[in-house]
Amino acid sequence: MATLKEKVGLLAQVPLFAACSPAELNHVAYLADERDVTAGEVLIREGDVGGDFFLVVEGTVRVTKRGEELRELGPGAFFGELALLDLGPRTATVTAITDMRLLTIAPRGLASMLMEHPTVALKMLRTLSERLRSVEDRLT
Repeated sequence: MATLKEKVGLLAQVPLFAACSPAELNHVAYLADERDVTAGEVLIREGDVGGDFFLVVEGTVRVTKRGEELRELGPGAFFGELALLDLGPRTATVTAITDMRLLTIAPRGLASMLMEHPTVALKMLRTLSERLRSVEDRLT
């Protein structure tokens, strides 16, 4: 079981939360639950209405879109950040290739924390904007 300090260390490596102060990361880490997953489990299904954010602590997942493999993600990788914020449909399917250990954050907890700590929301929005610009640059 990950301690709060270990969760903070893991979250600090995620670009979405990297600009947060140690105190802000503590608030986010408090919301993070640890989850064990077995190989073959579908964590996210493309088109389903979103929710949880996932951070890979141990193991590997496969990301597919319309049945085609896009990539594999391992420790330190994260997914589900868009649906965490907008609760919109999932853009890909994510399946555990190996047994895994994950940190998850549910949207309800994050929303209440962001109301109390709006600076975290601003930092997350800046990071998402940077990622969107990066994608746009690659497409043009």
